[in-house]
Amino acid sequence: MTSFVLLCLVNISDGRSRFREGFSVRDEVMPFIYSVEKRAEHFTVSGAIHFAQDPPKKFPPKSELRVFMEDISIWDSNSRRLQETVVDLSNYKTENKLEYSMSLMPKPKPSETYNIAAVLNVGWKPEGRGPDKDWIKTGDFQTSKMFVFAVSKDKNNYTKDIELERID
Repeated sequence: MTSFVLLCLVNISDGRSRFREGFSVRDEVMPFIYSVEKRAEHFTVSGAIHFAQDPPKKFPPKSELRVFMEDISIWDSNSRRLQETVVDLSNYKTENKLEYSMSLMPKPKPSETYNIAAVLNVGWKPEGRGPDKDWIKTGDFQTSKMFVFAVSKDKNNYTKDIELERID
């Protein structure tokens, strides 16, 4: 991680940037890490999850919702997943409001474009990732539209409602 390499080059006690052998991680690096964490901006995106079609009244055991925040700034390449939230919806009654929330630190780059996507697996959980692994089946729900937003430098909390559609 770049910040770790930088930490190895900084002598916190005198503030000058240089490599120094024999520095104490506990005394010199840890206070710096703590101060960086305190100053870093938290970024939160949350919202309601709506259904395009009527969902079942209650989800069966092993039902799982995955919500992703993706960087889609580079239009001619694959999106880059920044955050993923997984919620067990076993026995969840759909009469209750369904919401998501995720936080990132540090805050994503302002003026870049981001998307919220989700998959709700009904009655099963995907096992691993890869081209030979199932990630969605008939009867599951997913976002079929883009739920795009841009980050501004003056705002840290965003609300982005999403809609799931059933896979038939």
